[in-house]
Amino acid sequence: MSQENVEIVRQVYEEWERGNFNTPEVFDPSIRVVWVDAIFVSRAEAKGVRELTQAMQGFLDAWEDVTAAAERIIEAGDRVVAVVVWRGRGKTSGIEVESRQGSVWTMSEGKATTMENYSDPAEALEAAGLSE
Repeated sequence: MSQENVEIVRQVYEEWERGNFNTPEVFDPSIRVVWVDAIFVSRAEAKGVRELTQAMQGFLDAWEDVTAAAERIIEAGDRVVAVVVWRGRGKTSGIEVESRQGSVWTMSEGKATTMENYSDPAEALEAAGLSE
């Protein structure tokens, strides 16, 4: 199942790299998403697909041409770690932004049940018991 989890996460990031963030089918209805360093979002946690959708919509509304490209996707048991580069341009400022981050996805029966987001990819790897 762990390789299947890696493939599911890879497919999500392939969509996100195209700018398609409408991927609710991968998330368990009771998904818990945590932004450890809530820099780009208005809240530090979202519970459930509806709250996650609202948080992401709030984030996406401030940007143009937003993408998230996975540099690395690593299997870690029932979890998957993704080292990701987010890119976008501020709608108001026009400033181009690039941010390298890490996410730990906990998977169950082909669905993401928890997603923890870190501004430092090394922290994500450490949280999953891995190192860079």
